[in-house]
Amino acid sequence: MEISGAMIYWITRLNETKGFLTVLMVISAVFIVIGIVAFIASVEERDGDSKKSMTKFGKRMITVGLAAFLVLFPASVLIPSEKDAAAILILPLIISNQEVQKIPKGMVDLANEWLEELRPEKIKSKIKEKENG
Repeated sequence: MEISGAMIYWITRLNETKGFLTVLMVISAVFIVIGIVAFIASVEERDGDSKKSMTKFGKRMITVGLAAFLVLFPASVLIPSEKDAAAILILPLIISNQEVQKIPKGMVDLANEWLEELRPEKIKSKIKEKENG
């Protein structure tokens, strides 16, 4: 599988896309709140025409907000982050690469030791706690 420039571009745009969807979800939640407030206000209203229009407005705001939220929430959850997408695309290529599988175990152990030295102390202590259990 070849990773094209366009694929790399879209991977880098994933975090911004998730952020945009989050903003739209907040807006849809505001629509729902406005609709609920309008609906409650229509119950309190005594005038018939304004009561009908407030009820209709409240129902419309709740419907639009809820529909948008029900579409945006799953989309936001199902779109992977930039790091997740990179891992999804690149890890299988690395794992199935024959050259990578020829790396001796000693080299992998050396790389793990080097990475262990780079870890912050807080993470090291948590790993040791899990090992000691």
